[in-house]
Amino acid sequence: HLRGLRFDDGVIEVDIKSERTFPGESEQKGFAGLVFNLDAAMTGWESVYFRPHTAVEPGAEGKSVQYVRMPMENWFTLRGGSIAVKDGELVDTTDPAKVDIEKASAYEGSAKGIAPGQWFTARFVIAGSKVAAFVRPEGARAFTTALGVESFNAPAASGALGFYTEPRTTTFFRNARYLPLSASDAAAWLVAEP
Repeated sequence: HLRGLRFDDGVIEVDIKSERTFPGESEQKGFAGLVFNLDAAMTGWESVYFRPHTAVEPGAEGKSVQYVRMPMENWFTLRGGSIAVKDGELVDTTDPAKVDIEKASAYEGSAKGIAPGQWFTARFVIAGSKVAAFVRPEGARAFTTALGVESFNAPAASGALGFYTEPRTTTFFRNARYLPLSASDAAAWLVAEP
């Protein structure tokens, strides 16, 4: 995270390139993205992250970008899964007869044109209760909308800002920049600019 920086509303852009460090291992995902509203104890945050491998794998449409609020509104619970805390550990309590956790949720979207090991520019807009993500693959002229959701946090939430990647992932971030705005100015920017 970026020490000493608190962020609530505005626009963030960053170039991202990520891929599995060991391509033959299917458990590696190459996930990378943004963390925002990170609390002081570093126990809760919101994130929008990209799954570049799902943008190119058949059958994974609609799952290449994900919004979460950790720890409880993770990808699993947002797809309808359920968890409980037992003996201090999170335990899966999902009834597989009632929920298909392979089906994308409303908190996932399509980041068209991204791929593992290739640069793309991600633009994130946080405007009150709205969170949106846009992508521009390297060489593309324009951004396309990848995701637009309602935040699980209160509209006035603020916290640290940082970057996200997973273990056993080779990730690069470059050209990071941010523009803090009021919630109303960020919302106006969101309407005017894809």
